[in-house]
Amino acid sequence: MPIRKLITNGCSFMTHRPKRHVFTSTAHLFEDKLGVPANHLAQGGRGNIRVVATTKLHFYINKHEIGKETFCVIEWSSSRRKDYVASNKWKALPDQDVGFRTYHSTDNWKFLRNQLDYDIDDTIKINFLLQIIDLQEFFVSNNIPYVMFNGLDNNTVSKSKSITLLNDQIDRTRFFAFNEMNHYDFIHENNLAISEHDGHPTAEGHKIWFDMLWKFVEENNCMEP
Repeated sequence: MPIRKLITNGCSFMTHRPKRHVFTSTAHLFEDKLGVPANHLAQGGRGNIRVVATTKLHFYINKHEIGKETFCVIEWSSSRRKDYVASNKWKALPDQDVGFRTYHSTDNWKFLRNQLDYDIDDTIKINFLLQIIDLQEFFVSNNIPYVMFNGLDNNTVSKSKSITLLNDQIDRTRFFAFNEMNHYDFIHENNLAISEHDGHPTAEGHKIWFDMLWKFVEENNCMEP
């Protein structure tokens, strides 16, 4: 069955930056390649609670899009970002009545570590892996084809047996370069960032990343549920 709709989500690494003369993005390259209508849900500076919530809400609102004909591309933001619902409904998506703001979970790390005996690194890894598994299971249970990748550094390798077990639940045939590579490090290692002061991808940085991602999608039949 052919793909008839595209849904993308993530942070600013899934958006274009026209003020910096970057008029495309990984999300828009998927749209161009597939040639189908798209909803791009990504929002700069936001975290993964928002990615999971807004992706699911989109399908709860648009139930007719659930199934084989809709393809989802998920870029995971930094797992250290923590989203909360803003009381003034700040920048809510169309049809959704909550808007998210974000803080970093490491903002008060000295207090957390010293006063609460809080292993913040493993806590972040567990929470992030549970978010991936949650959305992964949502897609599988609803027969929605998808692919995921890390936009920012979210390495979840750990000596913890529990975290290792959670890592083992991630479908590597749907998650591009899991714990191997992320879009941010890739562009900075290959001189594909906009500038010294703007670490986002250039148009070429999006295109090269998209080409690798598209090859992964084809090799792993990601457009099949």
